[in-house]
Amino acid sequence: MARTQKKTKVVTVEPEDVVEAVAPRAEVCSIRESVVEVIPALPGPGAAAEIVSVMDAVEITANGAELFIPLDKLKKSPRNARKTPHSEAHIEALAASIAAKGMLRNLVVEPEVDEVGQPTGFYFVTVGEGRRLAHLLRAKRQHIDKTEQIRCVLDTANDPQEISLDENVTREAMHPADQFEAFRALAEH
Repeated sequence: MARTQKKTKVVTVEPEDVVEAVAPRAEVCSIRESVVEVIPALPGPGAAAEIVSVMDAVEITANGAELFIPLDKLKKSPRNARKTPHSEAHIEALAASIAAKGMLRNLVVEPEVDEVGQPTGFYFVTVGEGRRLAHLLRAKRQHIDKTEQIRCVLDTANDPQEISLDENVTREAMHPADQFEAFRALAEH
């Protein structure tokens, strides 16, 4: 399975500029080949946005750019391999962890498109649905705003169902002895 490389460049463009720049390209056939609409990416805390050309922005977003997307623009992917919902206890634990340490792993998203293939402005979360639900819980409790910018990686190159399945089956839980030692070390400090 091919993986996209993580890009760390933050891109700031106006969506209408991207649409105008992409529309004339004959080789652009689908949303998987190029992103027609890019929501303005916001820099993370303390980071400065690097302004690049519109065509660079299209190429970057098509190849796994890191974006900051408002929480209320993220949706569960219908192609998520996990059909059984996360437990409430798991979402509670994730929300507490995110509140204490921040989000340690990016969400992986793909643009939602309408019936004619045009971006809707929303993104499907293909990897990290539990973290999305934890953010929603934090917003419901008014710990964060529903428009909180969430760090995501845009992946339009890989099959969403395949990477969702890969994310869920290739992870291995810590050995209980390792957990014990790690908790003991934390308790001693």
